[in-house]
Amino acid sequence: RVSNRLKLGIAKTPEEMEQKLQKAIPKKDWAAAHHWLIYHGRRVCKARKPLCNECFLNHLCPSAGKV
Repeated sequence: RVSNRLKLGIAKTPEEMEQKLQKAIPKKDWAAAHHWLIYHGRRVCKARKPLCNECFLNHLCPSAGKV
């Protein structure tokens, strides 16, 4: 969800998105990136009511305020 909202890649499945992100993120950072995306999705970029006004990425996010 977070990856799609930030337009980090277009993918039809979570597995496809994972492969795209793995190509873009250095292998040494995979675990940290995974945890940060999950944390951000749980705390800020929530599925039903994202807190775009509180998001530090809202100036970069094409979906900010549109979800």
